[in-house]
Amino acid sequence: GHSRLTTIDEEGVVRRFNERVDTIIRPAIEKNGGRFVKHTGAGFIGEFQSVSAAFRCASEIQEAFVESNQQAAQAGRGPLLELRIGLDIGDIIMRDGDVFGNGVNIAARLEALAQPGGICLSKNVHEIVNKKTEFQFHDLGEQKVKDTVLHAVDVSMEGLSKRKPPQS
Repeated sequence: GHSRLTTIDEEGVVRRFNERVDTIIRPAIEKNGGRFVKHTGAGFIGEFQSVSAAFRCASEIQEAFVESNQQAAQAGRGPLLELRIGLDIGDIIMRDGDVFGNGVNIAARLEALAQPGGICLSKNVHEIVNKKTEFQFHDLGEQKVKDTVLHAVDVSMEGLSKRKPPQS
């Protein structure tokens, strides 16, 4: 919903998102042993050596955004900012501090499938983290996003409803 929000208050949305990059996202990535790769305007890319650490970081970021949105609502600041996070595991190509490759592309497709405020995992990530966490998961099955077919799994998070799999 970034484009919609910027039509309401472009400067405010950009400022608040940049503040959250500095106060929530970067610190969470670093705390969990990851590397903040880049800010993409309406998003970000982080790289981790451990998929469990990446998952822990994603859940911490989403929980911090919920808390930040509650504080903003109480203070009468808005509109609220919600992230969609996609996680995949795979080989990447590193060049000039940036990352490329199928793992990055799949994570971007999963991000597009995620609910606002949610996390969407590839089946491979789910297989690794599902027994290491108390989160519940909802299998969305195979999905087609931008000519890519992938098996997606929603993370059941507070405030998000269990949804029917998006139509492929």
